[in-house]
Formats: sequence, C-alpha cells, structure tokens
Amino acid sequence: MGGQAPQRLRRPPARPGHHRCGPGARRRGRALRVREPIRVVAVVDTPDRRGFAYGTRPGHPVSGEEAFVVHRDAEGAVWLTLRSLTRPGTGIWRPLFPLLLVAQRVYRRRYRRALVHPTRGPVDRISRR
Repeated sequence: MGGQAPQRLRRPPARPGHHRCGPGARRRGRALRVREPIRVVAVVDTPDRRGFAYGTRPGHPVSGEEAFVVHRDAEGAVWLTLRSLTRPGTGIWRPLFPLLLVAQRVYRRRYRRALVHPTRGPVDRISRR
C-alpha cells in the first residue's frame, strides 16, 4: 500500500472458503494452548484496501466473525478497521465468555500497537471512528 515494499507471505494468501486450523490458528500462552479453528469468509484486495474476514468453526472458544481491514484514505492516512460479531461458544467455553471478551480486547490493543508509521515508527495513538 505505497511507501514500503510489500512483505512476502510465508503461506499462500487467504481466500474465501479457506480453512485454517494449523499453527496459525492456535494461541499459546505460558502454559495454555488453545485450538481456534476458523474459515476465511471474505478477502478484500483493492488498491486502497486490504484485509480479510473469518468465521469461527466448531471447537472455537467463541462463535462469530471477525474482520481486519487496512485502508488508505484520500489524504494518505492509513486506518485499521477491526470488526467482530461475537457470542458465547459451546461446551466448556460458554461460562468463560466474559473472560474471552477481555482477552479479545487485549489482542485488539496489540494489533493497534503493531501498526508502524513508515518514518516515525510505532503509532502511539489510534483514532477510533
């Protein structure tokens, strides 16, 4: 998306209908490993917008969809849009749903902090629309 050369992907790009349940779909904490099966439901690939959306599959701790889209506006500013529709999963995950929502917020903060300006380094403040 301008400025820097695009990074090469180590895996084939996501595409609608693509199922992920390998190493990229697991989260590992210090002593906890969680299987999070997903299915890519949409891919955005236009000159000013890139991203994807996925839906959860059976066995995922929550039920829903999440989208990650980066776009450049007319002034050249880069925006990250995170959208999610989340409801409690089934089985042992259902009573843990409030805790899973907190974890989701923590990961969103990490995604925002990971944004890096090409000349100024990490982005400290992110506007929320």
